[in-house]
Amino acid sequence: MQTTSIFEIIGPEMIGPSSSHTAGMVRIGMMARRIAGPPRKVELYMHQMFQYLYKGHKTDAALVGGAIGMDQKDERLRSALSVAAQMGVVIGPMRFYPDTTLHPNTVGMTIWNERSCHVRGISIGGGSVVIDQIDGAAVTVLADRYAIIVWSDADLSGRLAARDGVSVTGGKADRGYVYALCSALPFPASLQEELAALPEVRHIQPVEPLLEFGCAPDLTDIPDSIAALTARAAQEKLPLWKLSLGYEQARSG
Repeated sequence: MQTTSIFEIIGPEMIGPSSSHTAGMVRIGMMARRIAGPPRKVELYMHQMFQYLYKGHKTDAALVGGAIGMDQKDERLRSALSVAAQMGVVIGPMRFYPDTTLHPNTVGMTIWNERSCHVRGISIGGGSVVIDQIDGAAVTVLADRYAIIVWSDADLSGRLAARDGVSVTGGKADRGYVYALCSALPFPASLQEELAALPEVRHIQPVEPLLEFGCAPDLTDIPDSIAALTARAAQEKLPLWKLSLGYEQARSG
């Protein structure tokens, strides 16, 4: 069952001004760093809507801040572009995706280090994010899941069939193929060894969860909305904060 975290409603502790256009963007930058590695150069991409918003909401600084290792509470976030420059990270020109049918909170970045990698994500509200594209391949990587990203020279879809508790997304990419294996639980080391042994595989990148809540295998007895949570608090005559804490503990295992 897919559940909603309270933090997806009220937003995280953060440097503002916006949970979607600032905090969520930091987390997309953090996810991009975990997928592509620390940057030597970064080039930012945004939905065309951001032409009118990104400067006021510090969206560019948030993305770069996440990519260089800051989180949404870092006091240096508003000056992340300057901090990146001091670290020797080159910031390329801002670009806007030509596809206006994308989700309006879609952003991305190309990170250069020993190689280049383009990571695209969506800030879906309250600081929550999803990575929906890596190097042109459509994937789904949630911030509260363990993931293994696989770059391959050949189609591995037949050999990466979904296992118990593991989702597999991806396919044809700009160069070869990219796949994302995701799970609520840690992957066994043997799986990475198995993937690395495939001759077609160019690179494998394990990705730890960015957010702690949501990684529970059994969510059958958790209210599935804030309204349901409030109703249960009244029924059980408990303070909302106490039931909310239990709710988040249940989500995170």
